[in-house]
Amino acid sequence: MLTTEGVNQVYTKNFKELWLIIYNFAKNFSWDGLKDKKAFRNLNLATVIRATTINSFNVTENEGEKLLKAYLRRAKERSEAKKRVGN
Repeated sequence: MLTTEGVNQVYTKNFKELWLIIYNFAKNFSWDGLKDKKAFRNLNLATVIRATTINSFNVTENEGEKLLKAYLRRAKERSEAKKRVGN
């Protein structure tokens, strides 16, 4: 049986791995598919994330898109930084 500490360690490791997958996924996309990247705006995932962002942060659709664009813009840098740190 896992202790609370063990559960927290599993959760933390899985959470870090999930973010690494997201970073690696996101670095292959731009909002409009520019610079030899795929268009994120056309994915069903974009619709889900946009709706979640709008509802969670109480922003307009345009503001939600700006947040997503900013995230995608820096995804490659975050992915490379995570690899250097080893987290």
